[in-house]
Amino acid sequence: MIKYLMINFLLCNLIIAETTVKIYNNGYALVKQERKKKFSSIGKQTFQISNLPISAIPSSINILSDDISPILKQYFYEPTSTKKLLDSNIGNEIELVAYGESGNITFSTLGKLISNNISPIFEIDNKIVIDPPYKYRFKNIPSNILDSPYIDFTFKNFNKNIKYDLSYIITNIHWDSEFNLFINKEGEAEVEGWYYIQNDNKIVYKSSDVFLVSGIINFDQKDNRVYSNRRLPKMGATFPSSSKNILMASETEDYTIYSIPEKIDLDSNSAIRYNFISKKNISYNTVYYIKHSIFRSRSMDDEIDIPVNIRYDFIANQIADFQLPKATYNLYEKQDNEIFFVGSSKFDIVSEEDKIKLTTGKTNDVLCNFIIEEANLGEKQIILNASFKNRKNKAVSIEWIQETPEPRSDQVAWEIIDSNLSFTKLDYNSNLFQFKIPANSQKQARVTISADR
Repeated sequence: MIKYLMINFLLCNLIIAETTVKIYNNGYALVKQERKKKFSSIGKQTFQISNLPISAIPSSINILSDDISPILKQYFYEPTSTKKLLDSNIGNEIELVAYGESGNITFSTLGKLISNNISPIFEIDNKIVIDPPYKYRFKNIPSNILDSPYIDFTFKNFNKNIKYDLSYIITNIHWDSEFNLFINKEGEAEVEGWYYIQNDNKIVYKSSDVFLVSGIINFDQKDNRVYSNRRLPKMGATFPSSSKNILMASETEDYTIYSIPEKIDLDSNSAIRYNFISKKNISYNTVYYIKHSIFRSRSMDDEIDIPVNIRYDFIANQIADFQLPKATYNLYEKQDNEIFFVGSSKFDIVSEEDKIKLTTGKTNDVLCNFIIEEANLGEKQIILNASFKNRKNKAVSIEWIQETPEPRSDQVAWEIIDSNLSFTKLDYNSNLFQFKIPANSQKQARVTISADR
C-alpha cells in the first residue's frame, strides 16, 4: 500500500500537457498548458483541475477556451495532515497503536472515531475515550485529500470535446546567465556563454517549450495568501547541460525573449545549464584606471604610490550580435595549457555596441601618485600634480577620472582651466583623461582647477 501511494504521489506531481514556460529574471515564470477534456453532455459542468504547484499565485490562474463560458472558479489548498485524515474518517474504525523504544508495535486496537472538533473522541470497547495516547494507522489516503492545490471550475460548455489553456504565474523558479572568458594571448580571448535555470518547485514540467525573458518585469512582491505556511525544502541540485544554441524569439526596447530550440524537462528541485555561445578570437582591451577626488590628495611630502585598478573591456557584438542578458562574467588566463582565475564581475543587460567593462582587481606594476602643489581656496584655485608609473615591459592604456570640488550655492562650478594632458568633461565635477604610457616609463600631469567667475 505504501509503495502504491508513493507511486501515485509521483504521478500526480508529473505535469503531462503541451507546456510553455516563460521564465523571468526576478524569480517568476508564466506557465501555459494546452489541455483537452471530454464531456458526455453540453451545458453546466464542474470539474477539478488538480496538481497545481504550491508556489502558483492563485489570482494569476486563468482558464481560457473558445468552447466554454466560465461561471465559477474556486481555489483550494488543503494538504495532507493528521487533522485532515481524522476529519475524513469520522464514523470509521481507525487502528490505534503504541510503539516501543525499538520502534516495534507493542500495542494495537481498533477505535471508532466519533468526533474531531477539539480533541479526537473514540469509542473503544464500548467506552468513550478522549484523545487516547496512541498513534494512528490509516488504511489509505481519502480521495478528497490532495497534497497540492486544485481548482473546482464551473462553466457552460458548447462542445463535448473542449480545448482549453491553463495558465498561471509561479515563484521559486529563476534563470541567470554566466560567461567564461579565457584570455589566451595578448588582445585575444575565447568565450563560453551559459544559461542557468533553477526550478525549486515540486512540479515536473516534462518536454516543455522554455523561453527566457531578459529584462525586469514588475511583479507584485506582496503575497497575502493564507493557504499554507509550508516552505519548499532545499535539495541538492543537478547540473545537466546542452551545447545547442539558444535562439532569440522576439525583442522590444525593454526586454528580449530567448527560446531554447528543443523541448526540455524542468525537473523538480533541479538546476540545468545550457551552452548558447562558444566563440574564439574575441578581441579585448586591458585598461588601467583610477578615480580620484581632489580632497583625497596628499601633501607635497607624501610620496606613497597607489596601485591602479585593472579592467578588461569587451565590445558586446564581439561576443554575440544580439542583446546579452544580465550575467556574471568569469575571467581566466591561459598560460602553457594552465588556467588561472583572474576575477569575476556582474554586468547588466547590454546591446551590441555596448562595452562590457570587467574590473578584476589592482596591480602594483602600474602606480600613481597625486600631490596638491598649491591650494588657494580663497582665490578658488588648485594646482594638482599627478604622476603615473608603468613598471611593465609593455605599454599600458590609462583612464583617469578626476573629480573636482562640488560648488557651494554661492559659487560657480569648479573647472579645469589648464592641463598638459587632454581630457573630456563627463559631468559637472568629473573629467576623463585617457593616455598611454610606454613600457618602463612615467607620465606626469599638471592640472589647474579653478572656480573663479
